[in-house]
Amino acid sequence: MRIMKTYRWPSPVGVFRIQYFASLGRWKLSINDEVLGTYLKDHQAADDVSSQATGYDKWDMFDMTKAMMIAPADLGDWESK
Repeated sequence: MRIMKTYRWPSPVGVFRIQYFASLGRWKLSINDEVLGTYLKDHQAADDVSSQATGYDKWDMFDMTKAMMIAPADLGDWESK
Protein backbone atom coordinates (compact mmCIF):
# COMPACT_ATOMS: atom_id res chain seq x y z
CA MET A 1 0.00 0.00 0.00
CA ARG A 2 1.28 3.41 -0.92
CA ILE A 3 1.09 6.15 1.73
CA MET A 4 0.21 9.50 0.18
CA LYS A 5 0.25 11.82 3.22
CA THR A 6 1.22 11.48 6.88
CA TYR A 7 0.45 13.57 9.95
CA ARG A 8 2.40 12.86 13.14
CA TRP A 9 1.87 13.98 16.74
CA PRO A 10 4.11 12.83 19.61
CA SER A 11 1.97 12.36 22.73
CA PRO A 12 3.12 11.42 26.24
CA VAL A 13 2.01 7.80 25.59
CA GLY A 14 3.39 7.36 22.07
CA VAL A 15 3.45 8.78 18.56
CA PHE A 16 0.09 9.11 16.81
CA ARG A 17 0.07 8.93 13.02
CA ILE A 18 -2.70 9.71 10.57
CA GLN A 19 -1.82 8.36 7.14
CA TYR A 20 -3.70 8.39 3.85
CA PHE A 21 -3.66 5.15 1.88
CA ALA A 22 -4.73 5.76 -1.71
CA SER A 23 -5.41 2.07 -2.33
CA LEU A 24 -7.98 2.11 0.49
CA GLY A 25 -9.21 5.64 -0.09
CA ARG A 26 -9.12 6.06 3.70
CA TRP A 27 -7.08 7.59 6.49
CA LYS A 28 -5.55 5.25 9.07
CA LEU A 29 -5.02 6.28 12.70
CA SER A 30 -2.26 4.47 14.58
CA ILE A 31 -0.08 4.83 17.65
CA ASN A 32 3.29 3.13 17.95
CA ASP A 33 2.42 1.09 14.82
CA GLU A 34 -0.85 -0.20 16.36
CA VAL A 35 -3.79 0.55 14.05
CA LEU A 36 -6.68 2.17 15.92
CA GLY A 37 -9.10 2.75 13.04
CA THR A 38 -9.72 4.08 9.55
CA TYR A 39 -11.60 7.21 8.52
CA LEU A 40 -12.99 8.85 5.41
CA LYS A 41 -11.58 12.25 6.45
CA ASP A 42 -8.27 13.07 8.14
CA HIS A 43 -9.83 15.52 10.57
CA GLN A 44 -12.09 12.77 11.97
CA ALA A 45 -9.01 10.89 13.19
CA ALA A 46 -7.53 14.08 14.69
CA ASP A 47 -10.85 14.76 16.44
CA ASP A 48 -10.75 11.29 18.03
CA VAL A 49 -7.23 11.94 19.31
CA SER A 50 -8.18 15.39 20.60
CA SER A 51 -11.32 14.12 22.37
CA GLN A 52 -9.49 11.02 23.67
CA ALA A 53 -11.87 8.63 21.91
CA THR A 54 -9.32 6.50 20.05
CA GLY A 55 -9.91 3.11 21.67
CA TYR A 56 -6.33 3.19 22.98
CA ASP A 57 -6.82 3.12 26.76
CA LYS A 58 -3.42 4.56 27.70
CA TRP A 59 -4.37 7.70 25.76
CA ASP A 60 -8.12 7.79 26.30
CA MET A 61 -7.62 7.70 30.09
CA PHE A 62 -4.58 10.00 30.16
CA ASP A 63 -5.16 13.11 32.30
CA MET A 64 -4.29 15.98 29.96
CA THR A 65 -5.29 18.55 32.60
CA LYS A 66 -2.72 17.20 35.03
CA ALA A 67 -0.11 17.16 32.26
CA MET A 68 -1.13 20.73 31.30
CA MET A 69 -1.44 19.88 27.62
CA ILE A 70 -3.98 19.83 24.83
CA ALA A 71 -4.07 17.33 21.99
CA PRO A 72 -4.46 19.26 18.74
CA ALA A 73 -7.68 18.78 16.78
CA ASP A 74 -6.36 21.05 14.02
CA LEU A 75 -4.10 19.11 11.67
CA GLY A 76 -2.13 22.30 11.11
CA ASP A 77 -0.71 21.68 14.58
CA TRP A 78 0.48 18.17 13.65
CA GLU A 79 3.79 17.50 11.87
CA SER A 80 3.12 16.63 8.24
CA LYS A 81 4.97 15.19 5.27
